[in-house]
Amino acid sequence: MSTENYSSEQRGHIRHQLKKNIFVAIQGDYFKDLGRVVDFNKKGVGVYAVCGSRASSGKCIILDLISDREQVILRSLSARVVFTSATGPNSRETTEEPSRRCGLKFVHLSALQKRQLDIITKKYARPEPGDTVSF
Repeated sequence: MSTENYSSEQRGHIRHQLKKNIFVAIQGDYFKDLGRVVDFNKKGVGVYAVCGSRASSGKCIILDLISDREQVILRSLSARVVFTSATGPNSRETTEEPSRRCGLKFVHLSALQKRQLDIITKKYARPEPGDTVSF
């Protein structure tokens, strides 16, 4: 799917902004370092990550969600790369590759993983305007 054709109107679920940092560790050699989660919902996650050109749309990956305290929140989630787009020069000095915005769609989640994502949403996401939050 082309980045230019991907818009918020094609998303069927609210994308939650984070009140605490979450990172993703992606297995394999497509991604060079931990990615930072920008937003997420029960269907997928948006991240900023340093990734090579092989991290193209349609690739299936396995990822772990990690808290800012370096604790694994949820392990071995299957996802498909929906899009990647360049975001400009990376501020890190350890790599010359640019950071990219990546959209990842969860695939083949178990019922348990779906329930765990709901719990993570309640713990880490900012409430949407007008939402009543009960924990």
